[in-house]
Amino acid sequence: MSTPIDSSAPPVAAPVEGTAPAAAPEAVAAPVAPEKPAPRRLTRQRAEAAPAAPEKVTERGSRVIARLKAELERNRSSVEEAHSYRAELAEYAKSALDGLTKEARAYVSKIAGDNPAKQLATVRELKAAGLLSQPSAAPANSGPKAAPPQGAKDGDSDAAALAEYERLRRVAPVLALDFQHKNRDALQRARNRN
Repeated sequence: MSTPIDSSAPPVAAPVEGTAPAAAPEAVAAPVAPEKPAPRRLTRQRAEAAPAAPEKVTERGSRVIARLKAELERNRSSVEEAHSYRAELAEYAKSALDGLTKEARAYVSKIAGDNPAKQLATVRELKAAGLLSQPSAAPANSGPKAAPPQGAKDGDSDAAALAEYERLRRVAPVLALDFQHKNRDALQRARNRN
């Protein structure tokens, strides 16, 4: 069974070889974009109310000026205080740098520049890393040595240690414990002799 052909349609011609291609149909015009409305000009509408009295404006302005003057004075005092702190910190940094060798001072100055806080931080970090020798503090009992105890002979250091331990135990129990820890063998020998 065949389907009926619509005879009202025009016949299609086959392309002929050697002929120029048919011109492309006219380009369809791009749709026209709707025109944007011009931006509205916003104008301030003036209030119908009467303007404020000049005394109130002056009063409000003087309060603002007074507040700003007070804030400026507080800021000035803060700046002066910061300058005094910086001067004290600079003195402290100078004293810390005085205890260093010439090479160490040059290194700290190279790293920290003139900023005293950075100088102190650099010195602290170098000491913590063990790169700077920390000054050894003199022992608390760096005074003259006490005379040996009466019960000890000149050559008997064990007996002298025992007598010192007994003295420290009466006077300073904490120091006695430290002394006992450091001189355990000498104290034991002295006790074994007695």
